[in-house]
Amino acid sequence: MSLVHDFERVGSGLDEDDVVLVDGVNTVNSLDAAAPELLSVETNIRQASRGRGHLVCVAACNDVVVVATSRGYVLRYQWDDYGNEKVTEVEVVKGGAGGGSGSFAGNDTCVTALYMDPTASHIIITARVQGMAETHYLHHRWSKARPLSKLRGTRVTCVAWPPPAPPALQPQQQAKSHTVQGRGSSKKDEDGGAEPAAWLSTECTGPVLLGTDSGLVHEIVVDAEKWAAKKEPHAPRQVLDLRDARKEVHTIEQGIPLPGDVGRLVLLSTSHALYALRAASPGLPLEALPEDLQPSKPSITTQADPPSQMLFPIPPVLEAPVPSSLPSPQQRSSAPHPHFNQLLLLHTHPGSYDPTRIAWRVGPLVYHGELSHAATSPPPKQPPSAAPPSASSFAAAAALEGHNNSAVTASNSSGVQGKTQHPKPQPGEGILRAMEVLPLVAEATDAELLEGEGEGEEELRSMVMTQFHFVVLIADRLRAINRVSGRCVAEVGFRTPLLSARTVSGLPGSRAVDGLVMDPITRTMYMYSDESLYEVVMRAEARDMWRVFLEKQEWDAALQMCHSPAQRDEVHNTTAETMFTAGNFDEAARHWAKLSGANPPFEDIALRLVSAEAPRAIRVYLATKLALLKANTARALDRAGSDPVAAQLGRGSPQGLASASSLLLASGACAQPQHAQATMVASWLTELLLDSINRELLESGGKPSPGYRAAEQQLHDFLCENVDVLDVGTTTGLLGAYGRLEELLTYAQARGDHEAVLEALLQRPGGALRALAVLRKPSCPRELVYRFAPALMADAPEETVDALVAANPPLEPRRLIPALLRFASPASPIAGRQAVLRYLTYAVDGPPRCQDSAVHDLVVALCALADDEAHLLTYLARARSASGAPLYDPKYALRRAQEQNKDKATVRLLCELGMHTDAVRVACAHDNLNLAKAVASDAPDEDLILGGPESGIGGKTVAAVSPSSTRRRLWLAIARHVVQQQGSDADGPDQAARQTGAIKQAVDLLKEAEGLLKIEDVLPFFPNFVTIDNFKDAICDSLEQYNKQIEHLKTEMEEATGIADAVRADLVTLKGRVAAIQAEQACARCGVGLLMKPPTSALAGLPSGGALPPLYVFPSGLAYHGACCAAEAQALMAPALRTRLRKIMTRLARTQPALGQQQHSSLPPSSQPLQRQSMSSHVPEEVKPAGGEGETQALVAELHQLVASEDPRNGEMQVQLLDMEYVDPKEDSAEAASWRNV
Repeated sequence: MSLVHDFERVGSGLDEDDVVLVDGVNTVNSLDAAAPELLSVETNIRQASRGRGHLVCVAACNDVVVVATSRGYVLRYQWDDYGNEKVTEVEVVKGGAGGGSGSFAGNDTCVTALYMDPTASHIIITARVQGMAETHYLHHRWSKARPLSKLRGTRVTCVAWPPPAPPALQPQQQAKSHTVQGRGSSKKDEDGGAEPAAWLSTECTGPVLLGTDSGLVHEIVVDAEKWAAKKEPHAPRQVLDLRDARKEVHTIEQGIPLPGDVGRLVLLSTSHALYALRAASPGLPLEALPEDLQPSKPSITTQADPPSQMLFPIPPVLEAPVPSSLPSPQQRSSAPHPHFNQLLLLHTHPGSYDPTRIAWRVGPLVYHGELSHAATSPPPKQPPSAAPPSASSFAAAAALEGHNNSAVTASNSSGVQGKTQHPKPQPGEGILRAMEVLPLVAEATDAELLEGEGEGEEELRSMVMTQFHFVVLIADRLRAINRVSGRCVAEVGFRTPLLSARTVSGLPGSRAVDGLVMDPITRTMYMYSDESLYEVVMRAEARDMWRVFLEKQEWDAALQMCHSPAQRDEVHNTTAETMFTAGNFDEAARHWAKLSGANPPFEDIALRLVSAEAPRAIRVYLATKLALLKANTARALDRAGSDPVAAQLGRGSPQGLASASSLLLASGACAQPQHAQATMVASWLTELLLDSINRELLESGGKPSPGYRAAEQQLHDFLCENVDVLDVGTTTGLLGAYGRLEELLTYAQARGDHEAVLEALLQRPGGALRALAVLRKPSCPRELVYRFAPALMADAPEETVDALVAANPPLEPRRLIPALLRFASPASPIAGRQAVLRYLTYAVDGPPRCQDSAVHDLVVALCALADDEAHLLTYLARARSASGAPLYDPKYALRRAQEQNKDKATVRLLCELGMHTDAVRVACAHDNLNLAKAVASDAPDEDLILGGPESGIGGKTVAAVSPSSTRRRLWLAIARHVVQQQGSDADGPDQAARQTGAIKQAVDLLKEAEGLLKIEDVLPFFPNFVTIDNFKDAICDSLEQYNKQIEHLKTEMEEATGIADAVRADLVTLKGRVAAIQAEQACARCGVGLLMKPPTSALAGLPSGGALPPLYVFPSGLAYHGACCAAEAQALMAPALRTRLRKIMTRLARTQPALGQQQHSSLPPSSQPLQRQSMSSHVPEEVKPAGGEGETQALVAELHQLVASEDPRNGEMQVQLLDMEYVDPKEDSAEAASWRNV
């Protein structure tokens, strides 16, 4: 370790006491030689006094350092975020001595102490001016300190600042402060009755407690803004008066909130006692704590306002013996380091105000432990600390009180002794917990300690407390003492090369250091000597604490302080060995299982536990080891970046650890060995659990006992929790060998093997309901529903149908037909058939509506089995598609209806198949004449002839029946059945009556046939012996009907003749129709005059000229060139008509014009050309011209029919082709695409 030489020189001259050399750090009891230095001293400010004398005292808080010099100056050092230093200098007292530190004892004017608040905004300065004690106040923005005149002559020995306001209360605190300022002129404020601020802020100190050498405690509130406005603070209020022989208040702390909002905890110490009081409210006297926190018994008097006094028997929470040779208060006030008594609090986090540890130094001893705010509250959570002291740990303290000798442990090689036994204090319950006493300096004997001889209190200058250490300044040495072990772990010595330097230990060149302070907010330690300020740094102070706790057998604390797997393994192994030796095999097994290394091996540990005959310990070892292996694998997955798989692994995903391990191997991680070991451990543990079940069963005589049930439940839980690491083959083999069928089912469920679960359940009586519960799970594949549906329908049809109906999304009914088809036979149970029909009805009615013909055929089959034919008829009527076609197979439905003797359904299906004759035959065969008549009436008939007595122009049309009409044949079949049935029953005495009834029924049938049958059609069906008298009325009606028809036909002929004459007259009139146009009228298509040749671009490739009509004029007023009109109409024609139009125009264009000039009569009636102009056009050679005038005339007529039958832009064709695109994609694809985008 390197030696650091630090020379300090201030001013132009060289002072013999201004040179300090810092020796190299001597790290004691270090476990790691390569670890950085635990304790180091670095120069912070070389000339901290800036020529204002030497440093007298230092205060640090919130990264601000305030130093007082021997000449009465106070210097404030502050650094910004960039390390720039800002110094503020204030002269507090004048006439201070400027000599060295040795002249301090004889100086009557000097600064004696500095107290800075946590916000570094307020400073209280105690001074001695011409032997008189004074107290000054300095705000961080002031350039001059101001004396607190009401405290003149009172020597303040300690200050307790209130805590800063919480963030939520800071706006209220500021508003309250401004309100008090606004009432500055009120009488209440003048009399001191204004309510003081309860919290510390940057402008107001809040209620500050001041301890004095006379045992009084005062409370004062200083408002910097009000004082700056020339209004001094109110007089301090006395809140406590200690009437005790040793009544000087050495240290005081306040601000710790008590539970229940009953006030704050105030801790103060005298020379030998530590008190805990309660500050109920600012300005009120300090009170005793609740009774459950009070020990007994020194008398304490609190005084609110003189002369009234109140006595409170408040006992101290801790008392310590004091050597008889302690200096008097007058001697301590003149000493440069009056730190005989120190009270230190350690907060949980830097910058917070939640102290959890307390240290009270009394001379060379320090009492430390946990600080609890309430008797009923548990100890606060914090880093591990020492265990509660044993009875023997305070033997030395008892020796001091009883003047008995006690053993002192031997010193270590560095000259620092181990932990000495000291008197046991009497802690107050609920305030101080786990208190211990620790010596800070070496002691020759107890007698020397009692007499103050040797290395005693004068040499111990100051102490600060860190998380695990006490840093003690002992004259020329700086020591770090571990508060748990009591050993000195680091030491720094100070020396000087000057012969006249201040020495205290008698060693050559030793150099005393003045003091040591600590910033409670940032936990930065500062050491000062003469004019220099040093920073004391502790690095990684917790690095060896795990071994300290391990030596004290505080296993949990040791584990918390470990920083590497090797350290944790050593702690676990040591703990396990200790537990195993003590016979606590379960705990030993638990700690051995947590070893991450291979020493000792897994096999050795298992053999030791087996040899110890501890089966429970073996199970504990394997279970803990398995949990550790799974956790390690999950962490490996996280590091490999497989977060989703790791999450599934941690939740016991059915995918299992094997898939996760393969993913890790692919990404470079090595989780497969962990998986193999976890599988081995889990298999062994499974067998042990099975053995425990058998053992419990044997012990209970083969009857299930509570222990047996618990063992079963333990196995069930294990299989479910470790399904991801268990090997399927090994586990199922073990469970099968032990006959654990229920556990086999549990294991299958845990690993997500729904198929195996369903197979096992369906093999058990009554397992269908449990199988349905498995199928309802969202994780169950839908394919298993189709696979196990037949078995489920056989065991529990109604419950299965309920599950099928409740399935979401709906199942495919077609794939369930094999399971449902068994209920389509007549031998199937009615309840099951109704359940299946209920599901199929739900499937076909939807949504979504099933239109599969196979499903509908199954519905038809089930409806045909019902006793009531109405269900089948209703279904046949509604099972239709949107177009009206049946969704079932009519032929299959007809066969099923015939098999089940459903007559009406059979007739309906025959009609649907177009077999109306067979339908009438079936209806007649079952003597259902009404059904037969309905079939005949509804049957379609393609052989009807329009006509009747009222037909004609504007009249009705009546169907005249041809001899081959279908409906007529059906009615004839019905009539034949009626006549023949009556004839077969005509024999007997009622023959005449029966014949009369048959004739009457036949005549009625003629009326119902709606004129399709005549009497002559029915007469051949009667016997020859039937007389005509019975048909007289029918025959007369028939003759009258014939007469009416003849008259009706005559009327129609006359009307037709008149219509023909009118048409001929119209034709003659149309031939002479003329349309007048202007000579300059333009063509509606090309825009060129009608008497001019049309441009080629407007003809769309069609020819012009020749015998083609030169122009067309329509009643709409539009006129076209002949070729332009053809081009306009061509765009609206079908491809075949376009081809025909092109051929006609080509042949006419090839024909000479003279042939076409005589064709005026061939123009359509709706147009009449005024003039023809011979136009030449190119005619292909392969197209021949018209052969003669007749052929030309026929071509022109056909052209008129194709082109000029209507106006191309105002005719019916234009309306029919509204959906045609404006632009042909073949002609201009880009333009067509632009229209589609719009």
